Amino acid sequence: MKEIFNFDNEVDPIDLKFKKGDKNELIKKIQNAINAIAGYRNQKEIISSNNIKFILPLKVTGVFDEETNVASTDFFPSYKNSGLISVRDARKRWVHASGFYGEPYPSPLTSVSNYDELKSDYVNGAVYKAELNKKLLLEKMILVLESLGLKYLKITDLSSHSGKLKINAIGQGNGEANYNAENLVLREKKYGKTIYNPEIAINELDNLKQIPKIISTIKGRIENNLLSEKLVEQFRLNAGITVNIASIAAELEFKLNNSWEIELEFYPKDDFLNL
Repeated sequence: MKEIFNFDNEVDPIDLKFKKGDKNELIKKIQNAINAIAGYRNQKEIISSNNIKFILPLKVTGVFDEETNVASTDFFPSYKNSGLISVRDARKRWVHASGFYGEPYPSPLTSVSNYDELKSDYVNGAVYKAELNKKLLLEKMILVLESLGLKYLKITDLSSHSGKLKINAIGQGNGEANYNAENLVLREKKYGKTIYNPEIAINELDNLKQIPKIISTIKGRIENNLLSEKLVEQFRLNAGITVNIASIAAELEFKLNNSWEIELEFYPKDDFLNL
C-alpha cells in the first residue's frame, strides 16, 4: 500500500526533524535505516566520542536514545553537522548506501511517499561506486602501460552520460560532485625513457579484464614490437549490483556503459637494451 500522509500543517511528516531525547514513532524509521546501513557495512558495533561501545543493530524503539545519537552521528553527515535528522534524510542515506554497496533497492521503501526521489539516490550511490572502480581501473592500466616503455599517452572519455553524483554514500565526507564525462581528457602524458619490464604488465593483466582491447595491445607490445596504437575501448562498469526494479535497471544500464579513446606511443624495445 502506498504511504500517504494527511495533515493540515505545511510540514510533511517525513521532513520533521528529530534530535537526541525525542520520542516519536517516526524515529523507528530512522533506526531501521541505521540498521540497514550497518548491515551493508557488516558493522556490529559503534563507538562514541568518549569511547563507549554500543552494539548494532539498534533496538527499534522510537526513542532517540544515546545509541541512536552515536549511530546517527556516524551514519548521517547532516546529523553530525546539525544535530537534527528527518525520515527523508535517513531514507535518502539508506538507498544511497544500498546502491553503493551493491544491494537491491530496499523493498520497504518501494511504497513510500518519496519513492521517485529515492530511486535517483539509489542510482547515484551505484554510479558513484562504479566511478571509483573506473578510477582504479584507469590507474592500473596506466601503471601497466608505463612498464612497457611508454612514450606518449592520451586517454579521452567518450561516454555521453552526465549528471550529479552524491559523494557521501559511505559515512565519510559530505556534499555533491558535478561531473560531465563527455569528451573529457582523463590523462595526457609524455615520457622520457624509463623502463621496459613486461613482468609487471603480465602480473597485472587479470586486473584489466574489463578492457580486453587494451589487453590485446599489451600482448602485442610484449610479443612483438608495437610502437603505436589508437583504439576505442567500450566497457561496462560493474558496480556489483543486483537491480530489482526495471526503471532503475534502465538508467544504470545507460550510466554504467563507458567508452575510452586511447592513444599510445612506445619507445622501440632496442632503446632499453643498454639502460
